[in-house]
Amino acid sequence: MLIISVSAILFLFVVCWFITGSVWIYSVHPPSYDPTNEENYCNKTLYLFAFWLNTVCYGCLAVLLLCSGFLVLYICVQNTCQRPQSLASNSQQQT
Repeated sequence: MLIISVSAILFLFVVCWFITGSVWIYSVHPPSYDPTNEENYCNKTLYLFAFWLNTVCYGCLAVLLLCSGFLVLYICVQNTCQRPQSLASNSQQQT
């Protein structure tokens, strides 16, 4: 039970950290790469790494959700189209 609780807390922390990082990254896009502008300065390599890593994570999440949706749709269509043999034979015997 302790392991499940710790895992849930860590998962919640990672989700919150990802959302916070997204706000930090996308709120200053595009940042100033000039070190003399200290108000909005970002190291170019570090910022672009974080930006693209975050963007790729969102893209992977979108693909995962899209594939999951298609899988659920496929399963629903398969279950609707396939009638059990016992129901099919009962309906033929009644007519």
